[in-house]
Amino acid sequence: MSIKKYLLFYIISTCAIIFVSLTFFFLPLKSIDSRSYEVLHTISQYGVITNKDEWRNILELTRYGRKVTNVDNLNTLVYGVNKHSSVKQISSDKDMDNMETLKLPSISKYEDLTIINIPSVYSNDDNFSIKYASKLTDLIEYTSGNIVLNLSNNYGGLKEPMIIGASSLIPNGMLFSNINNKKEKYPVYLKNGKLFGGIPGTINELNLYKLSLHKKKLGKKVAVVINNNTASAAESLLLALKNNPNVKVFGMPSAGYTSVNLGRFFTNQNSDNYWWFVYTVGYYETIKPIKGK
Repeated sequence: MSIKKYLLFYIISTCAIIFVSLTFFFLPLKSIDSRSYEVLHTISQYGVITNKDEWRNILELTRYGRKVTNVDNLNTLVYGVNKHSSVKQISSDKDMDNMETLKLPSISKYEDLTIINIPSVYSNDDNFSIKYASKLTDLIEYTSGNIVLNLSNNYGGLKEPMIIGASSLIPNGMLFSNINNKKEKYPVYLKNGKLFGGIPGTINELNLYKLSLHKKKLGKKVAVVINNNTASAAESLLLALKNNPNVKVFGMPSAGYTSVNLGRFFTNQNSDNYWWFVYTVGYYETIKPIKGK
């Protein structure tokens, strides 16, 4: 073999060995549980990271999640990156059921006031979400006089049934914008009881269903009651309602979880359980603050 051919063979072989080694290092084998790596990789690509220096330290200390085998420890790391992100292990149908919040809007009375209570809602069943939105729509329609909406202790869940259910009190048009981790802006619009726009994948397919909606009631005075447990999807409803100049907010400052989130399941061929991962992909931008926030 000539010297040139020998050198060429040596260079190609060396490059191949380096490539295989790097592939082995950065892409964990599927024969082991690589979900911690996949979670951190997803955050690196799409997540909003509030403390980038801490994030770099996490990646270095855990070898991109390879050293993390406990889902609770992973959840602590993820929460440290963004307080609206979490990882939870699902081992049974009961665990899945415990994630759901299946309570419909209701009416309560305080002296001469009729109060519409808007609870948290989270369900994998679109039929329940539609039922929730329809119930809220009807309660608003058939409440005489001015309207009081109670969002106290509403931790959020799904924004679509809340906003669509209250859409008779919200003007059509742009409600707010979503800003992703690259600072790109995605306006969110309401039209004819439908939400559209936003960061791709963050608007629920509930919009594909046809709901029985009522006429706009934008002339009514609306009082919205909140507290420090009003969070997430409930805050997005609050932002939407603030586009109506007749809406006034009362109570304590809200929780400040006005972020845009996605959920994803992670499975592994060697495990019977799966992980439910919620991660922040953006935040809201609006010119109408909530209680000064």
